[in-house]
Amino acid sequence: MKTVLFYISNLKKGGAQRVLSTLSNHFAETYQIILLTTTYGKSSYELHPSIQLLSLDDSSEAVLENKFKKNIRRNKRLLEIVDTYHPAVIITFLEREIFRILYIRKKITVPVIVSFRNDPQVDYASLLPRLSIKWLIKRADGIVFQTPDAKQFFSGCYRCNDTIIPNPLNPVFLIERDVQQREPRIVTVGKLFPQKNHTLLISAFASIANEFPEYSLEIFGEGDLREPLETLIHELSLDSRVFLRGIKNNIDEYLFDASMFVLSSDYEGVSNALIEAMALGLPVISTDCPCGGSAMLIDNGVNGLLTPVGDEQALASAMRKMILDKSFSQRLGNRAKEVREIVHPQAVFSLWESYIHEVIKSQSGRTK
Repeated sequence: MKTVLFYISNLKKGGAQRVLSTLSNHFAETYQIILLTTTYGKSSYELHPSIQLLSLDDSSEAVLENKFKKNIRRNKRLLEIVDTYHPAVIITFLEREIFRILYIRKKITVPVIVSFRNDPQVDYASLLPRLSIKWLIKRADGIVFQTPDAKQFFSGCYRCNDTIIPNPLNPVFLIERDVQQREPRIVTVGKLFPQKNHTLLISAFASIANEFPEYSLEIFGEGDLREPLETLIHELSLDSRVFLRGIKNNIDEYLFDASMFVLSSDYEGVSNALIEAMALGLPVISTDCPCGGSAMLIDNGVNGLLTPVGDEQALASAMRKMILDKSFSQRLGNRAKEVREIVHPQAVFSLWESYIHEVIKSQSGRTK
């Protein structure tokens, strides 16, 4: 049985972590899976019992170690793991882990696939990281992008075959639900981090709140900005209208009968939350954020609405239109469900498996 090694920073709640754990669970039915994290800790996601979970750190205290010594130790540990298990392929998610695996790539004898999960313009915004990743990327044997815009960032920097693969949909969002009447709730899902720009969403809602007193805004997620967002909600006198709901494991049950889903991010790869809301048949609004993930999913005015990044007035107008024109929003929601065909888990798994085999075969041919 072939061994596949997936490598990521951690397995805490997050979009990339969810995709990687979903892929790992699927491939565990056929392959021996090693799931390697940089930092020590348990998985927030249920894993197939056959998956072997390893980390480069041996305890949570290891993160306090001197940065230089820590990176040397982590690199050495990674090489030891590869030498011990000799996987058929290594698949790496997230920017720091991609840096690490490409930095030591010449010491690894198995093919390496890297997958960019966010906007590289943001992940590599400063000059040195940008120059470094564009130089190191040529060491990859395969590259998985989420959007054409992300691919364009690396144009001319590599020669290996690449591909664009969407995120797989959690099967729970494929379940048909009978929604007799949508509740007057506007919902969103995302970490309480600056990237998600919940301040924009709250402010846009505040501008229409008096027009639609029966509507509330519910934000699902947790993060460092909880306190500032709570302060903003209080300052806008929306304590009884805007709610920070925290993390919910069965999020589909909280979303499916809402009136609309709104993504207010400044940037995204491809938002899992947006995909899931569309699959549930919710009318959706998203900022047309780089690196183009929302625009890949939404045909503006057909299966959702796109608004300019950071434009409070445009976002408020889009929400107003959704509320006032029920037949319009219902048409959008019905068309949104068609995203299921693109992100159906079996379709996405097949794309990954075909590409992995292609990379392994290509590298094997070069080494003969």
